[in-house]
Order: sequence, then C-alpha cells, then structure tokens
Amino acid sequence: MNKTAKMLLLFVGFPILIAGNAYFYFTEKAKQLPEIEFTLLDGKKLKLDALKGKTILLNFWATSCAPCRKEIPDLADLYQEFSVKEVQIIGVAMAHDRPDQVIAFKQHYKIPYTLAMDIDSGIAKAFNVEAIPVTLLISPRGQIEYRHSGVIDINDMRKRIAAMLPDERN
Repeated sequence: MNKTAKMLLLFVGFPILIAGNAYFYFTEKAKQLPEIEFTLLDGKKLKLDALKGKTILLNFWATSCAPCRKEIPDLADLYQEFSVKEVQIIGVAMAHDRPDQVIAFKQHYKIPYTLAMDIDSGIAKAFNVEAIPVTLLISPRGQIEYRHSGVIDINDMRKRIAAMLPDERN
C-alpha cells in the first residue's frame, strides 16, 4: 500500500470507524434498562434486573386517563395469553395517583397483571415518559426493543411479544 493510500485510510477510514463504533455504543446504551426498583401495591419491592431473562411489557398509565382505561382489557388478554411463557406485564401508575385509588381501580377493573406505583415520578423520568399511555417491550436480554405512545394495538403487540419468545418447537 502506498503512502497516499495509507494517509487516506488514516484520515478518512479511522474517523468513520470511530463514528460507527460510537453510534453503536450510544444507541445500544440507550436501549439498556435503567436500574429501577418498583414499589408494588402491597408495598413490596421489585427490582427490574430481577426480571432479566423474561420478556417485560411495561405500561405507564393513570386512573384518570381514558386511553389508559381503554387498553386495560387488551393488556389483561395479553397477560392471560403470555404469563405462562415467562412474560411479565407491569402497569406503572403515575405519581399523581394515590395508592388507594390504584388499589380500588385494580379491583374494579379486575386487573390480573402486576401494578406498581411511581410515587416520586422517578420511573417515568428514567424511561423518559412525558405523556401516557406509554408501553415499552423489553427483551429477555434487558433491552428496550419497542416503545409505543398511545393505546396499543393488541395484534401488533401479540406478534412482537411472540417474536421475543424462545422457539418452542425444539
């Protein structure tokens, strides 16, 4: 390789390589889960990293949110369908909901999946949730694979969850 080619490679190729690696690093880093501890309705704590190895559907909602109420039956259906397949569904009630409101709401709507309280808005901040409902689909590797704002499409979500599950034909 002549000197001109080496210089061209050094001044053009090297920065491209660095930029590509930085892009991969930062986009993959952004997909990683923050270290979060949920406070469940019964007061128990659940660390998000304890769920590693499971597919997680994380739904941010509030009792006063009409679109949130609209998607509860779909989330319950997904829970019924996938809970035996190592899929964890967690509804995160926003900070302005009081625990007694959320408990009454869970009983009234017969919500079968886990509910947690975001008492200080720390969970919403960690996931950059500014408006609700927001649903995140997290892979068993602990990466955010899908983020949806608004009411979910149950068929689309069903396909996305199924695609993350291990192949059961083996």
